[in-house]
Amino acid sequence: MKIVAFILSFFILTLHAEDEPKTGTELVKVKLISEYEHLMAGNDQWIGLLMTIEEGWHTYWRYAGDSGLPTMLDWLSENKNVEISDIKWPVPEKIKFSGMANYGYEDQVLLMMKIKVPKDFEKNKIVLKADANWLVCKEKCLPGNKEVSLELPVRNSPSLPTEYKTMFEDYSKMLPLENEYFTAEAKFKGGDIVLELLEEKHIDYSEMTFFPYEAEIISNGKDQKIEKNDGRTKLIMPLDQYRVKEPEQLKGILVFDKKVKDNSNAVKINVPIKPRRR
Repeated sequence: MKIVAFILSFFILTLHAEDEPKTGTELVKVKLISEYEHLMAGNDQWIGLLMTIEEGWHTYWRYAGDSGLPTMLDWLSENKNVEISDIKWPVPEKIKFSGMANYGYEDQVLLMMKIKVPKDFEKNKIVLKADANWLVCKEKCLPGNKEVSLELPVRNSPSLPTEYKTMFEDYSKMLPLENEYFTAEAKFKGGDIVLELLEEKHIDYSEMTFFPYEAEIISNGKDQKIEKNDGRTKLIMPLDQYRVKEPEQLKGILVFDKKVKDNSNAVKINVPIKPRRR
């Protein structure tokens, strides 16, 4: 009987352990990685925060949408004269829920940054340390945090690639491009913002979606519509009904259904919105 009771109690404890919810730190595995085995003094190179996300969960883009928070990286190491860029955000997914939408990433994402050490850098290696913070969500949201670090030699010669070289190449093709493909105008029309593309060059597409950099511009969860007339393309986007004031600028990225250049399908835009007539 004692053996039976022991087995039963072990089974119950195991069930409870399996049912125990994971933390945000357990749901997302993070590490700091480099494109090359060492840094070449005087050159820009890629480093990045690699995030592997448990199936069914997601983290967030630079603007999270109707809920959530972007991943943040707080550098703890002090390396004099070393330049590290802000995060370069790859194109996100639009994650809809209950008539709303978030902008984020599922499965895996690489948040890349450029790093540069000066030509006269005195040390033969560099140690990078950062505090990574994120929010991971499914039906509920959990915060995650981990201190990440990376040690890289510094040389005056070219470096061999790491095992992550191909990953950096793939994610660099997901970064939005600077706009040299069209001019655009934006205006209000009733409860919508209408973005009209002018002087389009080298863009072959049938669909596009606008991802804003800021809140209180468009209604994230509502559909955006395309109109084509006389060779011109208009994207019609419902305004955010909870906005405090009328937006003045349309900042964000346009994501097309086909690649624009170098395998990227997104272009940055920053277009003033014409004020309403009084």
